[in-house]
Amino acid sequence: MQNEFLYLMQQELAVTVLILVLLLLKLSGRFPAERFLQLSLLVTITASLRVFFSGQEGSLFAGMFQSGKLLVLEKSILLTAVTVLLLVHYDELKRHSHLPELLVLLFSSLLGMLLMVSSGNLLILYISLELATIPAAALVNFDLGGRRSA
Repeated sequence: MQNEFLYLMQQELAVTVLILVLLLLKLSGRFPAERFLQLSLLVTITASLRVFFSGQEGSLFAGMFQSGKLLVLEKSILLTAVTVLLLVHYDELKRHSHLPELLVLLFSSLLGMLLMVSSGNLLILYISLELATIPAAALVNFDLGGRRSA
């Protein structure tokens, strides 16, 4: 059961661990901004490559969490989109003064989207929708000095 849990929720667990590692590294205060981006890109690329190794379908938590080949493909598309977003804005992001906070919000929203794709219950859909939209709303107003952001 535990191996099935780890296998079916592999992408969500990777993003969750990345969020926790980013928070811990931010608290330590001795980590350069470019390393945050490199770590984030490494995790998103490896998690999006799971689509090539997915063979197991199943559900967890009494059907609240569903997993299958198509769902893994959809989640890999989301992870690839975030990877492309980070790569396109790489130079701009590594100079950002609040990069760890931005990445935590971005990956929290991504985690909500990943859970939304796999939701098999209305309750999980609602919770994942909230997890996806609240950090996205914070990201909209993230540029504190910009007038367009407000």
